[in-house]
Amino acid sequence: MSDGKHPEARERMEEKKWQEFVERVNLIPIAVVAAAWLSPRFIFWSQAFGPL
Repeated sequence: MSDGKHPEARERMEEKKWQEFVERVNLIPIAVVAAAWLSPRFIFWSQAFGPL
């Protein structure tokens, strides 16, 4: 019954999954860069205001 009924719909689902995966992978380097950019400042602020 499902044979050849909506082959394009399943292809679209696979394509959407792939797009979401690619988007997540593209976010990883951005997150790494953001963490690397923020961590020195975070360490500085925590050291500067740690005693308070």
